[in-house]
Amino acid sequence: MKFTAAVCAILVASTGAFSPASVSRTSTQLYGGAGNPNPFGTKSLDYQGGTDPNAKTVRLRDRLQEADTERRKAKEAAEARERAAEIRREERQKKIDYMNNMPDDTPAGTVDEY
Repeated sequence: MKFTAAVCAILVASTGAFSPASVSRTSTQLYGGAGNPNPFGTKSLDYQGGTDPNAKTVRLRDRLQEADTERRKAKEAAEARERAAEIRREERQKKIDYMNNMPDDTPAGTVDEY
């Protein structure tokens, strides 16, 4: 009999874990009201309009315009180098053609003769 009474006492005591906890009737305040509405602390994470003097903010439009300008300058410089090399080749070819097209009976002379 003592054994069954002890088992019953243990079973009744353990059922307290499965019973609902005492419910308080305090309401939660989700929007506005007293207190801090920011759940992460007192300082808000909202943009404050550039109050930080060390911030290096540049508009995306300005960055893209700078990149386009740099790309255009690099392209123009490459085209100028190509054109300069082409001009040098053309001038060299003109000299070669002049020497090849010169008549063989042309007398050779010095600068003083002319």
